Amino acid sequence: MLRRYRDFELTSPDEVVSGMSFSNSAEGPVLVIFGDYVGDLDKAGAALAPLRAIGKPFADTISPKSYLEVQGSSVATGGIPGLGRGGRLPVLTDETIDLVSKIAADAPQDSAIDMFYMGGAPSHVARNEMAYVHRDADFDIIFMSRWPDPAQKDAALEWVLNAWEAVSPSCRGVYVNALENEGQERVKEAYLENYSRLVQLKQKYDPGNFFSLNQNIKPTG
Repeated sequence: MLRRYRDFELTSPDEVVSGMSFSNSAEGPVLVIFGDYVGDLDKAGAALAPLRAIGKPFADTISPKSYLEVQGSSVATGGIPGLGRGGRLPVLTDETIDLVSKIAADAPQDSAIDMFYMGGAPSHVARNEMAYVHRDADFDIIFMSRWPDPAQKDAALEWVLNAWEAVSPSCRGVYVNALENEGQERVKEAYLENYSRLVQLKQKYDPGNFFSLNQNIKPTG
């Protein structure tokens, strides 16, 4: 299914935004494939038809929604400790799909692998035109695990770190909003050659580093 999803995305129109998520719930393993068509409603059905035909779903919830409904659909999990690691996949190969599937099969409860397609319209912008630099990466992948019960912590940490160690050699860079407290070098990976320009802006507008409670770009570089 993941191979079919990848092949769909690589040929989909720019108006399609999609992703997938592996998780293990109390009822068993779950694979969710989600998609949005951001364009004329009369074209949405044909554009998303191949996505809906990838497999026989337990539920198909694709329907017309407002922008506010889509943006408000995330489920907040504040207050539950967790850990995440992720990066950009320039190419989603069959070998990486096999590896991710194996990692997903061993995921503890309250863990997930999220993958988002990053091609399409974002790839048409030059790397140095905005702060975001990873215009040539096809997919973003994130391994996440939470432990509502402290007894789950060790298994959750081990799974995330081992998963990232296995997949990270195939990744190039990271999306800044997927970063946790991973050090300044990882912040630089989010911006690569654009980092020095952001340092110049920081020196000009925030030389005292007042805005520092973030994945920080220091005025000193």
